[in-house]
Amino acid sequence: SVSVSVSVRIGVDFVRGMAEEVDSRVFAISKDGKTIFSCGHWDNSFKSTSSETGKVLQSIVYHKDVVTCLALSENNRVLVTGSKDTTVMVWIRDPVRNEISSSYPRHILYGHDDEVSCVVVAVEMDVVISASKDGTCIIHTLRSAQYVRSIYPPGQTVPIKWVGMSSTGNIMTYSEANRTLHSYTINGRLMQSADIKMQLTSFYFSRSGKYLVTAGSRGSKGIFLVLSCNSLKVKSREETEEPIRSVAISESEHHMLIGMDDGSVMVYALNEGIMRKLTLMKLKILGF
Repeated sequence: SVSVSVSVRIGVDFVRGMAEEVDSRVFAISKDGKTIFSCGHWDNSFKSTSSETGKVLQSIVYHKDVVTCLALSENNRVLVTGSKDTTVMVWIRDPVRNEISSSYPRHILYGHDDEVSCVVVAVEMDVVISASKDGTCIIHTLRSAQYVRSIYPPGQTVPIKWVGMSSTGNIMTYSEANRTLHSYTINGRLMQSADIKMQLTSFYFSRSGKYLVTAGSRGSKGIFLVLSCNSLKVKSREETEEPIRSVAISESEHHMLIGMDDGSVMVYALNEGIMRKLTLMKLKILGF
Protein backbone atom coordinates (compact mmCIF):
# COMPACT_ATOMS: atom_id res chain seq x y z
CA SER A 1 0.00 0.00 0.00
CA VAL A 2 1.01 3.64 -0.51
CA SER A 3 0.24 6.55 1.84
CA VAL A 4 -0.32 10.01 0.35
CA SER A 5 -1.10 13.20 2.34
CA VAL A 6 -4.00 15.19 0.90
CA SER A 7 -5.50 18.54 2.00
CA VAL A 8 -8.28 20.22 -0.01
CA ARG A 9 -10.68 22.94 1.10
CA ILE A 10 -14.22 22.43 -0.20
CA GLY A 11 -16.89 25.14 -0.13
CA VAL A 12 -17.43 26.83 3.25
CA ASP A 13 -17.19 25.49 6.77
CA PHE A 14 -19.36 22.59 7.86
CA VAL A 15 -22.05 23.27 10.43
CA ARG A 16 -20.87 23.15 14.03
CA GLY A 17 -21.07 19.71 15.61
CA MET A 18 -21.02 17.88 12.27
CA ALA A 19 -17.30 17.06 12.21
CA GLU A 20 -17.88 13.41 13.17
CA GLU A 21 -20.58 13.07 10.51
CA VAL A 22 -18.42 14.21 7.60
CA ASP A 23 -18.08 11.13 5.41
CA SER A 24 -18.94 9.98 1.90
CA ARG A 25 -22.62 10.87 2.37
CA VAL A 26 -21.82 14.60 2.17
CA PHE A 27 -19.69 14.44 -0.99
CA ALA A 28 -20.12 13.39 -4.61
CA ILE A 29 -17.83 13.86 -7.58
CA SER A 30 -18.60 14.15 -11.27
CA LYS A 31 -17.56 11.34 -13.58
CA ASP A 32 -14.79 13.44 -15.12
CA GLY A 33 -13.42 14.20 -11.65
CA LYS A 34 -13.56 17.96 -12.20
CA THR A 35 -16.50 18.88 -9.94
CA ILE A 36 -17.04 18.08 -6.28
CA PHE A 37 -20.50 18.42 -4.73
CA SER A 38 -20.69 18.98 -0.98
CA CYS A 39 -23.26 19.61 1.73
CA GLY A 40 -23.40 19.90 5.52
CA HIS A 41 -22.54 23.59 5.31
CA TRP A 42 -23.71 26.04 7.96
CA ASP A 43 -25.63 28.18 5.44
CA ASN A 44 -28.05 25.30 4.50
CA SER A 45 -26.56 25.14 1.00
CA PHE A 46 -25.13 22.46 -1.18
CA LYS A 47 -22.24 23.50 -3.38
CA SER A 48 -20.30 22.49 -6.47
CA THR A 49 -16.58 23.19 -6.40
CA SER A 50 -13.82 22.86 -8.99
CA SER A 51 -11.47 20.07 -7.95
CA GLU A 52 -8.67 21.79 -9.88
CA THR A 53 -8.92 25.32 -8.47
CA GLY A 54 -11.04 24.99 -5.32
CA LYS A 55 -13.35 27.70 -6.65
CA VAL A 56 -17.04 27.41 -5.71
CA LEU A 57 -18.96 27.09 -8.99
CA GLN A 58 -22.50 27.05 -7.57
CA SER A 59 -24.11 27.45 -4.16
CA ILE A 60 -27.80 26.63 -3.93
CA VAL A 61 -29.99 27.24 -0.89
CA TYR A 62 -33.55 25.87 -0.98
CA HIS A 63 -33.76 23.46 1.96
CA LYS A 64 -34.99 25.06 5.19
CA ASP A 65 -32.29 23.42 7.32
CA VAL A 66 -28.82 21.90 6.93
CA VAL A 67 -28.38 19.62 3.89
CA THR A 68 -27.18 16.36 5.45
CA CYS A 69 -26.57 14.11 2.43
CA LEU A 70 -26.48 14.02 -1.36
CA ALA A 71 -26.06 11.57 -4.24
CA LEU A 72 -25.20 11.98 -7.93
CA SER A 73 -26.66 9.64 -10.55
CA GLU A 74 -24.43 7.40 -12.68
CA ASN A 75 -25.14 9.51 -15.77
CA ASN A 76 -24.21 12.69 -13.84
CA ARG A 77 -27.52 14.33 -14.74
CA VAL A 78 -29.45 14.03 -11.48
CA LEU A 79 -28.42 15.20 -8.02
CA VAL A 80 -30.51 14.30 -4.97
CA THR A 81 -30.23 16.05 -1.60
CA GLY A 82 -31.60 15.24 1.85
CA SER A 83 -31.91 17.57 4.80
CA LYS A 84 -32.59 18.06 8.49
CA ASP A 85 -35.87 19.63 7.31
CA THR A 86 -37.00 15.99 6.57
CA THR A 87 -37.38 16.55 2.81
CA VAL A 88 -35.59 15.09 -0.21
CA MET A 89 -35.05 17.22 -3.31
CA VAL A 90 -34.28 16.20 -6.88
CA TRP A 91 -32.13 18.51 -9.00
CA ILE A 92 -31.35 18.32 -12.71
CA ARG A 93 -27.74 18.89 -13.76
CA ASP A 94 -26.42 19.93 -17.16
CA PRO A 95 -23.08 18.05 -17.46
CA VAL A 96 -22.08 20.03 -20.56
CA ARG A 97 -22.42 23.42 -18.86
CA ASN A 98 -21.36 21.81 -15.58
CA GLU A 99 -24.14 23.33 -13.53
CA ILE A 100 -27.42 22.60 -11.79
CA SER A 101 -29.96 23.73 -14.38
CA SER A 102 -32.24 25.62 -11.98
CA SER A 103 -32.11 27.05 -8.49
CA TYR A 104 -35.47 25.33 -7.94
CA PRO A 105 -35.70 21.55 -7.47
CA ARG A 106 -37.47 19.36 -10.03
CA HIS A 107 -39.20 17.44 -7.22
CA ILE A 108 -39.59 17.71 -3.46
CA LEU A 109 -40.20 14.34 -1.78
CA TYR A 110 -41.90 14.01 1.59
CA GLY A 111 -42.63 11.27 4.12
CA HIS A 112 -39.95 11.31 6.83
CA ASP A 113 -40.53 12.47 10.40
CA ASP A 114 -36.88 13.19 11.21
CA GLU A 115 -33.77 14.34 9.35
CA VAL A 116 -32.75 12.50 6.20
CA SER A 117 -29.47 10.68 6.74
CA CYS A 118 -28.71 9.19 3.31
CA VAL A 119 -30.06 9.23 -0.26
CA VAL A 120 -29.69 7.04 -3.35
CA VAL A 121 -30.67 7.74 -6.96
CA ALA A 122 -30.84 5.18 -9.79
CA VAL A 123 -31.96 6.61 -13.14
CA GLU A 124 -32.25 3.25 -14.93
CA MET A 125 -34.45 1.83 -12.17
CA ASP A 126 -36.40 5.10 -11.84
CA VAL A 127 -36.03 5.26 -8.06
CA VAL A 128 -34.95 7.62 -5.32
CA ILE A 129 -34.38 5.98 -1.93
CA SER A 130 -33.99 7.94 1.29
CA ALA A 131 -33.09 6.83 4.81
CA SER A 132 -33.83 8.76 7.95
CA LYS A 133 -33.18 9.03 11.65
CA ASP A 134 -36.86 8.12 12.04
CA GLY A 135 -35.82 4.52 11.31
CA THR A 136 -37.41 4.17 7.87
CA CYS A 137 -36.40 4.02 4.21
CA ILE A 138 -38.76 5.48 1.64
CA ILE A 139 -38.77 4.68 -2.08
CA HIS A 140 -40.12 7.19 -4.61
CA THR A 141 -40.10 7.10 -8.39
CA LEU A 142 -37.55 9.48 -9.89
CA ARG A 143 -39.48 10.67 -12.93
CA SER A 144 -42.91 11.26 -11.39
CA ALA A 145 -41.99 11.62 -7.69
CA GLN A 146 -44.62 9.05 -6.70
CA TYR A 147 -44.43 7.31 -3.32
CA VAL A 148 -43.80 3.57 -3.78
CA ARG A 149 -43.23 2.03 -0.34
CA SER A 150 -41.56 2.35 3.03
CA ILE A 151 -39.08 -0.15 4.46
CA TYR A 152 -38.96 -0.76 8.20
CA PRO A 153 -35.89 -2.68 9.44
CA PRO A 154 -36.78 -5.50 11.87
CA GLY A 155 -36.57 -5.12 15.64
CA GLN A 156 -36.50 -1.95 17.67
CA THR A 157 -36.75 1.28 15.68
CA VAL A 158 -33.31 2.89 15.43
CA PRO A 159 -31.95 5.65 13.17
CA ILE A 160 -30.71 4.46 9.77
CA LYS A 161 -27.33 5.92 8.91
CA TRP A 162 -26.88 4.57 5.38
CA VAL A 163 -28.89 3.12 2.53
CA GLY A 164 -27.54 1.82 -0.79
CA MET A 165 -28.70 -0.11 -3.82
CA SER A 166 -26.63 -2.52 -5.91
CA SER A 167 -26.74 -2.77 -9.70
CA THR A 168 -28.96 -5.87 -9.30
CA GLY A 169 -31.56 -3.91 -7.31
CA ASN A 170 -30.77 -5.16 -3.81
CA ILE A 171 -31.25 -2.52 -1.13
CA MET A 172 -29.08 -2.42 1.98
CA THR A 173 -29.32 -0.39 5.17
CA TYR A 174 -26.97 0.15 8.09
CA SER A 175 -27.95 1.33 11.56
CA GLU A 176 -25.13 2.61 13.72
CA ALA A 177 -27.09 2.22 16.98
CA ASN A 178 -27.07 -1.59 16.71
CA ARG A 179 -24.32 -1.87 14.07
CA THR A 180 -26.47 -4.05 11.86
CA LEU A 181 -26.69 -4.42 8.07
CA HIS A 182 -29.97 -5.46 6.45
CA SER A 183 -30.47 -6.58 2.85
CA TYR A 184 -33.81 -6.27 0.98
CA THR A 185 -35.24 -6.94 -2.45
CA ILE A 186 -36.37 -3.96 -4.53
CA ASN A 187 -39.88 -4.87 -3.32
CA GLY A 188 -38.85 -4.34 0.29
CA ARG A 189 -38.68 -8.00 1.38
CA LEU A 190 -36.00 -8.66 4.01
CA MET A 191 -33.40 -11.16 2.76
CA GLN A 192 -30.50 -11.12 5.22
CA SER A 193 -29.30 -9.37 8.38
CA ALA A 194 -25.78 -9.25 9.83
CA ASP A 195 -24.35 -7.93 13.09
CA ILE A 196 -21.17 -6.17 11.94
CA LYS A 197 -19.83 -5.37 15.43
CA MET A 198 -18.01 -2.26 14.23
CA GLN A 199 -18.77 1.34 13.34
CA LEU A 200 -19.10 1.71 9.57
CA THR A 201 -18.49 5.01 7.78
CA SER A 202 -18.31 4.17 4.08
CA PHE A 203 -19.89 1.78 1.59
CA TYR A 204 -19.28 0.86 -2.04
CA PHE A 205 -20.98 -1.73 -4.28
CA SER A 206 -19.03 -3.59 -6.94
CA ARG A 207 -20.37 -2.97 -10.44
CA SER A 208 -21.55 -6.57 -10.66
CA GLY A 209 -23.70 -6.04 -7.57
CA LYS A 210 -22.20 -9.15 -5.99
CA TYR A 211 -19.99 -7.47 -3.37
CA LEU A 212 -20.25 -4.67 -0.86
CA VAL A 213 -17.03 -2.98 0.22
CA THR A 214 -17.47 -1.26 3.56
CA ALA A 215 -15.13 0.32 6.07
CA GLY A 216 -14.99 1.99 9.44
CA SER A 217 -13.38 1.55 12.82
CA ARG A 218 -13.22 -0.57 15.92
CA GLY A 219 -11.55 1.32 18.73
CA SER A 220 -8.49 3.16 17.36
CA LYS A 221 -8.07 0.79 14.39
CA GLY A 222 -9.58 0.96 10.95
CA ILE A 223 -11.15 -2.07 9.26
CA PHE A 224 -12.44 -2.63 5.74
CA LEU A 225 -14.51 -5.59 4.68
CA VAL A 226 -15.60 -7.15 1.41
CA LEU A 227 -19.01 -8.76 1.91
CA SER A 228 -21.16 -10.96 -0.30
CA CYS A 229 -24.35 -9.05 -1.10
CA ASN A 230 -26.37 -12.28 -1.12
CA SER A 231 -25.23 -13.77 2.19
CA LEU A 232 -23.59 -10.76 3.90
CA LYS A 233 -20.69 -13.09 4.71
CA VAL A 234 -17.19 -11.59 4.94
CA LYS A 235 -15.05 -12.48 1.91
CA SER A 236 -12.03 -10.35 2.81
CA ARG A 237 -10.95 -8.34 5.86
CA GLU A 238 -8.04 -5.94 6.45
CA GLU A 239 -7.01 -3.70 9.35
CA THR A 240 -5.39 -0.25 9.24
CA GLU A 241 -3.66 1.80 11.91
CA GLU A 242 -6.13 4.70 11.61
CA PRO A 243 -9.97 4.76 11.50
CA ILE A 244 -11.35 4.90 7.94
CA ARG A 245 -13.55 7.73 6.66
CA SER A 246 -14.30 6.62 3.10
CA VAL A 247 -13.62 4.06 0.38
CA ALA A 248 -13.66 4.18 -3.41
CA ILE A 249 -12.85 1.69 -6.16
CA SER A 250 -10.89 2.44 -9.32
CA GLU A 251 -12.64 2.33 -12.70
CA SER A 252 -11.07 -1.07 -13.44
CA GLU A 253 -11.97 -2.32 -9.94
CA HIS A 254 -8.36 -3.44 -9.49
CA HIS A 255 -7.57 -1.01 -6.70
CA MET A 256 -9.25 0.34 -3.59
CA LEU A 257 -8.66 3.89 -2.32
CA ILE A 258 -9.20 4.40 1.40
CA GLY A 259 -9.50 7.82 3.02
CA MET A 260 -8.11 7.76 6.55
CA ASP A 261 -9.08 9.76 9.63
CA ASP A 262 -5.69 11.51 9.63
CA GLY A 263 -6.20 12.85 6.07
CA SER A 264 -4.03 10.32 4.25
CA VAL A 265 -5.16 8.04 1.41
CA MET A 266 -4.19 4.37 1.24
CA VAL A 267 -4.21 2.44 -2.05
CA TYR A 268 -4.71 -1.34 -1.98
CA ALA A 269 -4.77 -3.97 -4.70
CA LEU A 270 -7.90 -6.08 -4.34
CA ASN A 271 -7.74 -9.73 -3.32
CA GLU A 272 -6.81 -11.96 -6.29
CA GLY A 273 -9.60 -14.42 -5.56
CA ILE A 274 -12.23 -11.71 -5.65
CA MET A 275 -10.67 -10.18 -8.76
CA ARG A 276 -10.81 -13.55 -10.51
CA LYS A 277 -14.52 -13.91 -9.71
CA LEU A 278 -15.24 -10.37 -10.92
CA THR A 279 -13.39 -11.05 -14.19
CA LEU A 280 -15.24 -14.33 -14.77
CA MET A 281 -18.58 -12.60 -14.16
CA LYS A 282 -17.70 -9.84 -16.64
CA LEU A 283 -16.72 -12.46 -19.25
CA LYS A 284 -19.98 -14.31 -18.67
CA ILE A 285 -21.96 -11.10 -19.19
CA LEU A 286 -20.05 -10.52 -22.46
CA GLY A 287 -20.95 -14.07 -23.62
CA PHE A 288 -17.58 -15.79 -23.24
